Amino acid sequence: MQNVMKNFSILALPGASLCPASTLRWLRGRSRRILASVLVTLLIVGGLGAAERLAIPAEDVTKEFVFTNLGPLGVRVKSDLDAQGQAVGSEGVVAYIFKNSQADGKLQMGDIIVGVDETPFNKNLAVRMGDAIARAEATDGALALQIVRKGKPVIVKFKLATLGSYSPTFPYNCAKSKIVFSQACDYLAKNQKSNGGWDLSSSGIVSPSAFAALALLSSGDMKYQKNIMAAVEFFMQVDDRGGLEGWRLNHASTFLAEYYLQTGEARVKAKLEDLYRMLRKQQLVQTPYPFWFSHEIFTGKAPTPGGAYIYLGVNVANTLVAWALMTECGVAVDAKQTLGTWKAVEVAAPTGEMPYAPNANQSGGDGDAWGRTGALAVANYLSPNQAVYGKAIAAALGRQWDRIYFNSHATSAMGKMWGTLGTAALDPALYRKLMDRYRYSFDLMRLEDGRFVPQPSGTGFVDFTYFGTDQVWSTALNALIYAPAFRNLRITGGGLVIAGLEHLKLTGQLRAAFAALAEGKPYAAIPLLTKVAADPKTSVEDHQKVEIMQAYLTRKAEAAQEEIKQLATNGDAVLAWLRLTTFEKTFKGLTLKPEIKALKERLDSPEGRKEQALGKRYYSIIEHPTTPFAHRVTALKKFAKDNAASPYAALALKRLADLEQKVAPAAPVAPAAPAK
Repeated sequence: MQNVMKNFSILALPGASLCPASTLRWLRGRSRRILASVLVTLLIVGGLGAAERLAIPAEDVTKEFVFTNLGPLGVRVKSDLDAQGQAVGSEGVVAYIFKNSQADGKLQMGDIIVGVDETPFNKNLAVRMGDAIARAEATDGALALQIVRKGKPVIVKFKLATLGSYSPTFPYNCAKSKIVFSQACDYLAKNQKSNGGWDLSSSGIVSPSAFAALALLSSGDMKYQKNIMAAVEFFMQVDDRGGLEGWRLNHASTFLAEYYLQTGEARVKAKLEDLYRMLRKQQLVQTPYPFWFSHEIFTGKAPTPGGAYIYLGVNVANTLVAWALMTECGVAVDAKQTLGTWKAVEVAAPTGEMPYAPNANQSGGDGDAWGRTGALAVANYLSPNQAVYGKAIAAALGRQWDRIYFNSHATSAMGKMWGTLGTAALDPALYRKLMDRYRYSFDLMRLEDGRFVPQPSGTGFVDFTYFGTDQVWSTALNALIYAPAFRNLRITGGGLVIAGLEHLKLTGQLRAAFAALAEGKPYAAIPLLTKVAADPKTSVEDHQKVEIMQAYLTRKAEAAQEEIKQLATNGDAVLAWLRLTTFEKTFKGLTLKPEIKALKERLDSPEGRKEQALGKRYYSIIEHPTTPFAHRVTALKKFAKDNAASPYAALALKRLADLEQKVAPAAPVAPAAPAK
């Protein structure tokens, strides 16, 4: 073997040179393993070689995602993986080369990469490669791979684009992060389809389109305005088609709500109201676990033994995100229904870790938990009345982050995104820690043209591809992980965006007032704005900023009072009173409209309190989680008959009609045939 190593020769290739002596000594010490790897590679890969490479189109490398990408070099390698799917080998066998990439023409199928910049990988391939890429991009772009080709050591040199270094607060206040994020957005904009979406029109799946559109919206860059408007038209067509409705409706709602919060476009709010009604139809009623959602419309009374797929925890979390955003948009979201859903989650997830399903057969700590819990964290951040439970959710993320970060079932990219945004929202310090820890992985996923390509997942799945949208999917989701730095979306923990107000440039009391508004505390912002407006030293420019924020407050207050008025008109004294008392606390310092003030006096009268007591009885019937469906129907019929003169009788009859239309009796299940 020593003689074989001594006879290694230099390959006359562009960018190739003799390995340094230190590398040669290291190779000699590992010669037996390397020779075995070469032989295996020649047997497995050599026979495929260029034919395999040419047979796979440049944009269709789904089956190669089981291999690890080495960043902007444009090559994927086969290596040992840890439990999270991260490359921890001391070598990587070249298994795929992107066409027209830096690796194209320099590396060959079957090359064994054993180190970078004169440093052997030493069972840490992914981290060492990621760090080497970051160093090269921060300096002169020079990067050199140590490879073994057909038994001979070779150095192959690359020249990466210089993007600068990451800031100590990456991705906040980080010029390189902004470049990486902008390149990803440019890739998404370039690959938008003619229908305004990003997924195949025949698939019926809108999730890739939703996240791609959200990434562009989060940039705040006007150059993507046409792309965003085209996406709006795409989502205005989303309807209730059956199938994977929870995903479709939730993700469509999330994008349209974020868009509406930035623009106030009336027709979008009307569409959100339609989507809200569709989501309400999806919520389970008859099952042992009301308030939960499933993959598809389910009408049975109970799941089959061990069959947890009927209940889908992530869709519950996604719905709570959508409903919270809809509420901020002024959509009349049923507060009782929302609170009931939160209570159901707390029962199923007392530790804050969102389970796959509420069934007893669901255990915690599985690989999917990071994404589900992250989505629940974002929903909690958007729901001020759930702040106490948020501490448990944040604690769950704190237990999970360094153990199952890359593990999320068939779609690790989405799980990783939700989990990361959840930390940005509920635990910014953990978000910073997490970003530093896994920065290398973002550099490995990123190609030279700005896209992020999927990596192996620790669950054993290839990352979910959604009908050929794999690279759009991964790019959009990873771009959103950078988005908290730009504070333009509610789901990225960015707080409030008010049209015409550059919130990042606010200072002093104006900054404090804006922060209070972003935290859902108008009562704290109102006196601050009043004080600034009354100060004779306030500049004309700052007066304009005060007026913008006061106009925002006025719109929010009017929308809230209109909702109270509508609830009272519909005969729901309980919810009208609940919203009214909440309004007075939230907007303390603002005067009630005359008609709302009169409504308060009426609801606070003996007759009004009597009607509220009747309403509480009505809600106790429809919301009791352990009441069998048949008993609930009987109780509602009796309630409507006994209180025919009350508006709640009409509400009870309407609820009965909804239940009868939504839930059909479950078909009897035939016993399984005995095994032969």
